Amino acid sequence: MDKKFFEVFPNLEVDGNVREWLEAAFVTRVTCNRDRTLLRVYLSSDRWIHKKHIFQLEEQIRRQFFGQTDVKVKIIERFLLSRQYTPENFMEIYKSSMLLELKAYNQLEHNLFQAAQLEFSQEHSLRLRIPDSMVAREKGEVLV
Repeated sequence: MDKKFFEVFPNLEVDGNVREWLEAAFVTRVTCNRDRTLLRVYLSSDRWIHKKHIFQLEEQIRRQFFGQTDVKVKIIERFLLSRQYTPENFMEIYKSSMLLELKAYNQLEHNLFQAAQLEFSQEHSLRLRIPDSMVAREKGEVLV
């Protein structure tokens, strides 16, 4: 499919910064479940967008296109970033976004990740050290 975001959602009203980021983004696919209660929008961009803006965008699409109906909008984002982003420097930028997403997904995993120590021992390798506990043993694999 690969259409510019505003070709797929031409009348969507969004804030200035978000509009600028979305003008460079593409929608690669749109799907709906059988019940028509979940719309998935697959978004691809060469610019990273913070998860708080993705959550706001989901709500804007839901509200502006579906009103009071019982439809949930889920954006599945994919970022194709330049090599200037090493895992270590990207984590500095991205960590708050990851924490926000984890908090929305599962509070225990959020807390576990927040307490973790991150070590970049090699250029493309991240070691995640989490405190040893029953929860960590259960939820640690999800974080990996």
